[in-house]
Amino acid sequence: MRNKRTHLDDLMKAGKRALFYFGMLLTSYVIAQPQWELVGLQDTSVNYLVQHPTQSNVLFASIGGFHNEALLKSSDYGESWEQVIASGSGYLPRQMSFYPTESDTIIASGIQTFWWSTDGGSNWEQRTTNLNLPQNAVVVAVYLPANPGAVFLSAQGDGAPSYLHLSQDGGATFEETTIHLGWSTSNLLTFDAHPNAIMILRYGPASIDGGESWQALDRDTIFSDFGDIASSTLPGSPFFALRQQLEGPFTLEPYFVRCNSIASGWDSLLHLQSIESVFSVSPIDSQMVMVTDSNANCLQISTDGGYSWIEDSDPVINRLWIRDIEFSCDGRYIYLATGSSEIPLRGIWRRENLTPVEQMHTIPRTFSFTVYPNPFNSITTLTLSLPGLSDVDVELYDVTGRYVKSITQERMAAGEHELRVDAAGLPSGIYFVKANAGEYAAVRKVVLVR
Repeated sequence: MRNKRTHLDDLMKAGKRALFYFGMLLTSYVIAQPQWELVGLQDTSVNYLVQHPTQSNVLFASIGGFHNEALLKSSDYGESWEQVIASGSGYLPRQMSFYPTESDTIIASGIQTFWWSTDGGSNWEQRTTNLNLPQNAVVVAVYLPANPGAVFLSAQGDGAPSYLHLSQDGGATFEETTIHLGWSTSNLLTFDAHPNAIMILRYGPASIDGGESWQALDRDTIFSDFGDIASSTLPGSPFFALRQQLEGPFTLEPYFVRCNSIASGWDSLLHLQSIESVFSVSPIDSQMVMVTDSNANCLQISTDGGYSWIEDSDPVINRLWIRDIEFSCDGRYIYLATGSSEIPLRGIWRRENLTPVEQMHTIPRTFSFTVYPNPFNSITTLTLSLPGLSDVDVELYDVTGRYVKSITQERMAAGEHELRVDAAGLPSGIYFVKANAGEYAAVRKVVLVR
């Protein structure tokens, strides 16, 4: 608040004219509504979108008929596209999984085996493994974020193995686990926000400890063959899903639901008109979700985790068949993969994901790091200001440079974050707090006084 007041005072000293222009700019920002724009693949029905997790300009799309899909890649925010896997070559848009510590290594679903890229998805090859799978097997493979070498694999089809398989060498060799795959198994999901979690869809089971133990999922929870469960990339983010809820002897009603952990129950958030809905969660804001409804030509938006909703007012939405929604990894854009009875409206639609003014003021332009109070007695507070999504590592060292303890190690969204430091059990003296956030680093001296 003090910094904002100082900024306004400076403007007033510069004259009323400067303040007037500032007000005009602010007012125009608030009033302007982002509009959807058809930016790529015009006249083409697009089935599926995947955003690269660290490169905001890179986007993948699937086009084509069932079991005859092609994979395309864009490196300019969805405007121009190149084919990277041809149609009819055995690619399936079930799942795309990125290596946890090297996101240019990617695996994707396929027929008889899975696909593998080591250059960010520009070139792909069908992965050779020790498994002898039938030609018609639908193969899904995913990395486990908590263990970069671990790859889980499921295969469905006549003659395919009926058990989940696990590789500990990045997907070269697999061994059978004890987890039986039912006839309805269609997808595997892992989550950056829950690095030890893995779900087998449609109906489970699921694990929260990297596959050491498993538990059942509610059989009414998941409908979509492609696995409509999603979570933000921020640690501890809730799960969102589509659910069929039994509301009579022969009546199943579709709902959009959430839960905070696999072990907890699902809360119904929004009664949908169609179970064919799709949705997406912002990677940098675990409370921002978007879901389609009414035969995929209505777009609902929530900024509080699904507890209240507004409808996108752009009239073009009513003319689209929205097949998928995707946020860019930096939160700047939202993309729609669409079909339509009006051929010129098919393709990739994009609009800016404008941050509300109230939030805009809290997003700093540069990295900063402060400690207060300092000196302190037992407890102090670190304030980190981050200009963008960052992997943050904060550690405490003593005056000799000896490591004392980790304060936090997590992914944080842009904005200000406060971290509580408890020095209980530590002797009085001088310490150093070291903070790393992506390309930024800083060290602050603190004094503990008993």
